[in-house]
Amino acid sequence: MNCLYIGAYNRGFKEGARNISYTYIPNIRSINTPVKNVKLDFNLFAEVLQTIATKYYDKASLNTEKLMEGAIKGMVNSLDDPFTEFLTVKDAEELNTELSGSFDGIGAEVSKKNGKIIIVAPLKNTPADKAGLMPQDEIVAVDGVSTYNLSVTDVVTKIRGKKNTKVELTIMRNTWDKPKIISIVRSSINIPSAEVTMLPNNIALLRIYNFYQPLPSQIAKAVQTIQTNKAKGIILDLRNNPGGFLDIYTDIGNYFFADNTLLLIEDYEDKQFNKEYKTFRDGELKDIPIVVLINEGTASAAEILAGALRDNRGVKLVGENSFGKGSVQELVDLSGGNQLKITVAHWLTPNGTDISKKGIKPDIVVKLEQEEDNGSYSTITLENDSQLKRAYDEIISSVK
Repeated sequence: MNCLYIGAYNRGFKEGARNISYTYIPNIRSINTPVKNVKLDFNLFAEVLQTIATKYYDKASLNTEKLMEGAIKGMVNSLDDPFTEFLTVKDAEELNTELSGSFDGIGAEVSKKNGKIIIVAPLKNTPADKAGLMPQDEIVAVDGVSTYNLSVTDVVTKIRGKKNTKVELTIMRNTWDKPKIISIVRSSINIPSAEVTMLPNNIALLRIYNFYQPLPSQIAKAVQTIQTNKAKGIILDLRNNPGGFLDIYTDIGNYFFADNTLLLIEDYEDKQFNKEYKTFRDGELKDIPIVVLINEGTASAAEILAGALRDNRGVKLVGENSFGKGSVQELVDLSGGNQLKITVAHWLTPNGTDISKKGIKPDIVVKLEQEEDNGSYSTITLENDSQLKRAYDEIISSVK
């Protein structure tokens, strides 16, 4: 399975524990690397492994599978790309389960930014959401263990656990003077992908929470509701949406644009492989006025949709600067059922903008007040959400 993934989330993995006897490892021939005129000699790797096998003090504790996974993990981590990672069989199964929309945990997307482990977005109605975690919250420690110098995978492994068990996160928020310890009880997570609510004056509030597998069926129902109610305008809420699969985004994009509209450009290092994705039909929502809500938890596929709506339809974006995850990952099958999630390209908005690491700046900047930050995103209303209220005022002015 080689599929393209454009989410902001990084999975952790657990290393194997199977003991295997050691034998002499013969020399491995050198191979060419992607760098011109440079060869990589595997003899050094073989020498180190053989030396460990013959000289290490506690040979009984040595584990070939664990050593190999550690070596591969080190090689991948040296890329300094938080979105490229090696997945064991178990990790791959867990990732596919999570992307299907159902798993155990606290329900928060986690990534690494500027050397810090951060919350990309708490997922709706999950323990993380109900505990008040917010986009850009820094995870300083997990159960008292500092996250300093830990990889995202290490941190995720520490956070995950069986439902009904407790985990303590030490969280630092940019509006706080010092970190706070937040205790969260893990639970089974069933992620909704989309839902629609009708607001006064026949305005539809369409929330898309992710671009995982349940979205196509849920968005179809939401669009039917919008059509049945003959909505005059739409507020598309992409806040705290961490992204998902590219093919799901391109499918969903068809609802919002006319036929043959450019949705994104897949930009490779070798430009001959660049690819354009376009709609293949007229969308049901293409003529309905739209305003889009974004924030620091809006990432990847959600950013693509926001950028495409602004580039193609002149739609206004309201809220805060988005996350800035503009890379595309491919899930590559490896031997033994393992996988490599590897960055293969960047995506560009239809007008050619690369938003990697800088995000998308909204047309109308509205920062939530500090008292609004303390609430759950699942309880937002026109009365307690200044970003939503500003978007509502904007769409009302455009439909009159």
